[in-house]
Amino acid sequence: MIAGGPIVVTWRLHRMQWTGMVVRSLAVVALGAAVAAGLDATRLTAGFTGVLAALVAAVVVFATGVLILLPELRKLYAVARRKGQL
Repeated sequence: MIAGGPIVVTWRLHRMQWTGMVVRSLAVVALGAAVAAGLDATRLTAGFTGVLAALVAAVVVFATGVLILLPELRKLYAVARRKGQL
């Protein structure tokens, strides 16, 4: 929360186009929270079954997050390749 102010000021000063990325990122966070709440509500959080359910949920949320944020990930990859960091 503390970094929110400088980020907003920089965003507005440089007229950055981050709205789509921020919305998609918040969607991934909301998905993770919803899946965690669903696991907790179904009482699948104890023992081996809980570990397995949490692992499957984490993989699903991660894969979905990668798909949702794929445009930004491609841009980051292209910049890293140009700079010789990959």
